[in-house]
Amino acid sequence: VATGRCEYVVDLLKRCSCGTLHLQSGQKLERVDNIIKALGLIADFGADRLHKIKEMVGIWPSGDFRRVIHSDPLGMDAQNFSTHSTGGASYAASVTSKFFIDYPAEMRLLHAEGLLDRLPRMRAGEEKPAHQFDAKYTMVSAVTVESM
Repeated sequence: VATGRCEYVVDLLKRCSCGTLHLQSGQKLERVDNIIKALGLIADFGADRLHKIKEMVGIWPSGDFRRVIHSDPLGMDAQNFSTHSTGGASYAASVTSKFFIDYPAEMRLLHAEGLLDRLPRMRAGEEKPAHQFDAKYTMVSAVTVESM
């Protein structure tokens, strides 16, 4: 940016053609060699429709642990700067999900102890689907499940 070798642009990408980015605003960026996408993800409402999601309870549609949906959380949680990557958290979420699928009796015990009442809930809004969380929501969900 400072040397004029790159440009910082905030917009939604409509499509790509050879060396050109076509943005939602109508602007075209030409002679593009590299794209760096930093923080930001717009999830697809189609996933909510496919899974008939009315509400996410923690990380599960309607609290059903057998239906695993995972997407990178929006933004960052300023209380936790251990990494800028979602890799570790995504791995932990997949291990936790697989554990409950392999051992459903453990989830039934957590249900009996009131897990679903303690988890945060998320409904779709105009801007984002129900399955798209921010980093804080994801962290609270993970800590709640792991602490029980």
